[in-house]
Amino acid sequence: MSETLSAAGDSAPQYPFRRDPQRPLDPAPELMQLHRERPVSKVTLWNGRRVWLVTRLDDVRQVLSNPDFTATTSHENTPSVSAAVEARKNLDASFQRKDAPAHTRERRRWQPLFNAAHIAAIRPAIHRYVHEAIDHLPEQGS
Repeated sequence: MSETLSAAGDSAPQYPFRRDPQRPLDPAPELMQLHRERPVSKVTLWNGRRVWLVTRLDDVRQVLSNPDFTATTSHENTPSVSAAVEARKNLDASFQRKDAPAHTRERRRWQPLFNAAHIAAIRPAIHRYVHEAIDHLPEQGS
């Protein structure tokens, strides 16, 4: 068991967890351990604040559908995983970071662009941009 998570009781490991540099796309081992053993648990953020971390999809859905929680990052109680994220909390204007009714209104405005027919129509352009970007990767070096 990881030293970070081995303490019993009300321990709150430091979050975010470090990833293995040899496997940067894999979730951190501590995160996977929490997912298996304590899917809703307290963690400690960079500023010492203790918050709840929810790691299982069904639990996340329950939180996101509960009106007692907010998606608004500018809310005074919204935690930030780093000082940099904290500094830009009030700048994020994305509808994903808004609660209803503002979220619903903006989502309706953008939804037509994400229907199957529109995505199919822009798929060739997306493929072209991705392939061009990949073709230029060797020029960038390692």
